[in-house]
Amino acid sequence: MKGTGFCGINCHTCPIYQATVEDKPEERAKLAREWNKTHQTTYKASQMICLGCKSNRPFAYSDECEIRECNIRRGLKNCGGCLEFPCKIGREFWKTMPEEYENLKKIHRLLFKDVADSVSEFEEPEEEGIRSISKRGALPYEEHTQKNHQEHAINKPVKKKAAPLVKKNNPSKKKNNATQDD
Repeated sequence: MKGTGFCGINCHTCPIYQATVEDKPEERAKLAREWNKTHQTTYKASQMICLGCKSNRPFAYSDECEIRECNIRRGLKNCGGCLEFPCKIGREFWKTMPEEYENLKKIHRLLFKDVADSVSEFEEPEEEGIRSISKRGALPYEEHTQKNHQEHAINKPVKKKAAPLVKKNNPSKKKNNATQDD
């Protein structure tokens, strides 16, 4: 899903992102006042600038965001690509942002079709860092990805490309066409 932040936020519908892209300083000031009131923060309008947490101009809070830090450390595009999803790092955030959680669940199910059915609402990890999400048991992300690719390579037939069709000049057709034109 293009425009999805690490935590599942759709950047294109985020008011801070929109105010940044549309260059609306008055909107950023309004957002700073709202956030300071609702989130007990002290942001200035100049800090309400964001081009997405994956950009070189993320939101002021991004440096403190554990979800962002975890995704970068693991080399993930978002939490939906993590075998440990949903985890306790994002649990509190997703309780207040259910739409973002649903976005990530969709992504997770697409990426891990064989194991995603067992993802339940904020289940506790059985061990620190590993969830049991399939009958086969959980694997670290890299192992799961490798195993998944190997299974697909073994079980799927290789499609051969058809040879390109080459049109050959048919001299008899040219003679017939020439005769008809006369």
